[in-house]
Amino acid sequence: MNLALLNRKFQDFDTIACLDTSQYWQEAIRSFAAMVYLDVIEDSLLADALIQRFEQIAQKHFEEGTPIQIYASSMNSFRHAQEASLAKDSEFIYLCFGNSCLGNSLYMREGIRRVNQKVRDLLAEIDCGQGGMGNK
Repeated sequence: MNLALLNRKFQDFDTIACLDTSQYWQEAIRSFAAMVYLDVIEDSLLADALIQRFEQIAQKHFEEGTPIQIYASSMNSFRHAQEASLAKDSEFIYLCFGNSCLGNSLYMREGIRRVNQKVRDLLAEIDCGQGGMGNK
């Protein structure tokens, strides 16, 4: 399931000028799998645009009933993500990119932090307004 959710591609995003003027970025950044770009990007404006797109991807997963949290890539992160996803009290599906397969760049850490926060904020909005998601 981890790989399927990482590779799940979406369409119809809100416009992000830095990305959507380029056919390459329009096609390349439609799933969480593309988050690996954050490990090699050196331009802060492009990195911020990519992170905004990943927040949009997180929202689309959420709207489909799959609230995702991403584990940073570290030793045993795949096992930890699986265990956390299977916990009975978990409100999230936890994903990771593999055990230490990605670097630890500032943009990668910031991207993961912002995606996770976006999903927690979406869940909090639902909890406040309707008493919980109820369809995990």
